[in-house]
Amino acid sequence: MKILIILTAFILAMLITGCRDVELKPFSPPIVSGQLTRMYVFNTGKIQFPYSIFYSKEEWGEIKKLFPDKTKDEKVWLSVPTYLLEYSDGSFIAINPGLPSISNQNPSKAFGFVFSKLFSVKVDEGKDLYSQMQAHHLDIRKLKAMIFTHLHIGDISGLIEVKKVSNTMFYTVNEEWQAVQKSFGIFKGYRFEYFKQIDKIYGLAFKTSTDFSPFSEACNFLGDNSIIIFKTPGHSQGHLSFLIQGKDKSYLIPAGAAKNFPSFSYLQYSWSEEKSKESVNNLKEFKAKHPHVKFLMDHDPFDWEIDDFLVIDF
Repeated sequence: MKILIILTAFILAMLITGCRDVELKPFSPPIVSGQLTRMYVFNTGKIQFPYSIFYSKEEWGEIKKLFPDKTKDEKVWLSVPTYLLEYSDGSFIAINPGLPSISNQNPSKAFGFVFSKLFSVKVDEGKDLYSQMQAHHLDIRKLKAMIFTHLHIGDISGLIEVKKVSNTMFYTVNEEWQAVQKSFGIFKGYRFEYFKQIDKIYGLAFKTSTDFSPFSEACNFLGDNSIIIFKTPGHSQGHLSFLIQGKDKSYLIPAGAAKNFPSFSYLQYSWSEEKSKESVNNLKEFKAKHPHVKFLMDHDPFDWEIDDFLVIDF
């Protein structure tokens, strides 16, 4: 019966929404005149997934040796972070919005009927991006831009609240934008409804570069090297990873492109296994060539060091 209800909801959603054809605006960076001074990493909540989404059969064999009581169908709570970059002129730039405050009370509104029936979500009071910014006396009206690693429901659902309280410019790539507009995008974890009533959605511009080998292209978002964006497709068609560079600290956010345990590899759930392998190999090579760069792994259920929130001063 549950399967029939979900299938009916799928069909109705497709009939109602259809396929869209909305183009991204040409790249135009936000006006930020200061230097990067701080990065806040907020844990906005958790989504429950089975371990099978993350690990191959071979990897699971290694995990069982260390954790014999665990089963592959067992579910694990995975944290959903948002990264908030603060600049000396008072501006903020965010990477992903995280989960919304209404996740517990109204999951259907937050994630759509189908996703809300398939996955359990938990957001403690005051842990959504807007509330955490308020708690730390950070003015969300100064949130100049938000860049998406990818557009999966679990990563961007907080957009339904962020778009109401800020005049933010939003950024993604055409591959993700096309995927989210497809009639059956919900089957791949996309939901176009988040982008309704938003008119400031821009495409990112990438240029050929030899500065960040092995990545041959990069987007220097503000032109000051504080945010460098790489294409790391695989987990999703247009997935992006981020290099955050301050005065004497650098961090790389691979998001859904890689996990760290039991070895540095890609997630089992992928749009393309071939592209996932290629992206994770590029990240491995980058890691070897740039040992000073610390990786923040946020799609790894065994390797996530941020319980609540983290502040990094540059």
